[in-house]
Amino acid sequence: MKAHIRFISFGLILGLLLTAYVPAFAQNRGSVHSLVRSVTKDVASHLPLVRPKKPNLTVLPIAYPYSQPSLRTTSKMSEVTTNQVDLSHLPQVQNLLSYPMAQKYMRSIFRVLPASGNNSFTGTVLKTTYNGKEEIYGVIASHALSGVPVDEATRFLANKTVGRTFELEIYDENGQPVKLKADVVQMGAADMLDISLVKFRPEDEKKLVPLALNIQPVSKTEKLYSQGFGTDNILIFSDRRLLEKTELSLRLNITGDREWRRGFCGSPVINEQGEVVAIHTGSKIIYKGLHKQEIGYAIESRYLQLLVESYHNNGWVVFPLMFHDHEIAHLRVDEFVSVITLFDKNGNEILSTEELGRFSYSMLEKLFKKFSPRFIGLKIGRMQWTSDGRFVEYSPTERHEIYDFKTRQEIDSL
Repeated sequence: MKAHIRFISFGLILGLLLTAYVPAFAQNRGSVHSLVRSVTKDVASHLPLVRPKKPNLTVLPIAYPYSQPSLRTTSKMSEVTTNQVDLSHLPQVQNLLSYPMAQKYMRSIFRVLPASGNNSFTGTVLKTTYNGKEEIYGVIASHALSGVPVDEATRFLANKTVGRTFELEIYDENGQPVKLKADVVQMGAADMLDISLVKFRPEDEKKLVPLALNIQPVSKTEKLYSQGFGTDNILIFSDRRLLEKTELSLRLNITGDREWRRGFCGSPVINEQGEVVAIHTGSKIIYKGLHKQEIGYAIESRYLQLLVESYHNNGWVVFPLMFHDHEIAHLRVDEFVSVITLFDKNGNEILSTEELGRFSYSMLEKLFKKFSPRFIGLKIGRMQWTSDGRFVEYSPTERHEIYDFKTRQEIDSL
């Protein structure tokens, strides 16, 4: 009996302790300070924020072709015409045959086949014009590319993703899967643009039905469509909508179980005219109070055109990283921001982030609103192939840039 009473008393005390400390712990984890490291007085431990001289670059403004977005003529998606594929004998797509669009776009997407395993991805076939000549490309998500293995566990994962030359699968006009070879010819950094450009063998291009790009801004009134490969099926989303946008990406509605959407990254976001307006690169669950919502991320087509320009200029094309109408840095498509440092009006460091994963505008907004910095320093890394072309590696410190919000200029040092 006494032992029983002691057990109950211990349970009550433990419950009170958890009630007192768990909410405080959760609150601290959600604060802005969880994103940054403590400011240290050890100046020698910081890399000097000095921007080295760069070679002459072609700077593209990544502007829309028209000063004001024009309203597009509304038409039914079923009126879009592309070569159809007979899928009736494929059991995994039986449930899609009631959707005409599923057949229309089957030769405009492909499945990226990994070296081993079943961690496949979707790719999109595009056509665009460069110097007056029509060209055909593929595009895939950069995070599908294989990272350098650091141990046996990551080596196993790396072998399940994609090297510079890889195998893909498309459906021919008879609905039969066909394996082809392709090469990644221009990478966009996975932590920034997250799209990479692909070239097919010339003799294989006639087997594909490329989609045209539309680089005009997407409006919230447009009805959008996506189609790609999931875990073990072909997935379509026939009523996607723009929720909001940043300078780097669109945020769209998306539904369904995340597990069976694995592999959907790299699929096209298509407008009612059958043009690619963006490429799906992932999704995230966000919370607003008690409300839970999943949003899909997509990179706009204007950045696909940038990859083409970069490919034709040996990678020496840069674009402005915009924030509050400020060009805070100029990046190559294979570069990414690895660390952000904020400074006050006297050039004293306010804070510096840990190494970032994916660049986040929402994080930068929170930091800017809280600290109102005069200067921002960016440590810029680069994503590049290993010498054998099997893996990509990330160099977190290629160079530094500092921007003065007051003078609206880049400066060499503080």
